[in-house]
Amino acid sequence: MGNIPKNIEEAFYEGNLSQGINYKINDSVFVLKGELSGESGAVISIESLEPEPTYLVELGNGGDVVIAQSNLKLLDS
Repeated sequence: MGNIPKNIEEAFYEGNLSQGINYKINDSVFVLKGELSGESGAVISIESLEPEPTYLVELGNGGDVVIAQSNLKLLDS
């Protein structure tokens, strides 16, 4: 996560949203597009900001995958 500004990284881990960052740690998400479409999981880290935010998501099957923000949807709690 070396390319993430410290204030954005801190906000993410404190459970606060930053400008342009739609998800925070432990958010439950649904994968909308791609080969993992239909899977769900939990956001565990923010990986990059450009060209769009990407997150490391722990899927329900136990695997971890990096997914772009535009391919995710927040699940209702």
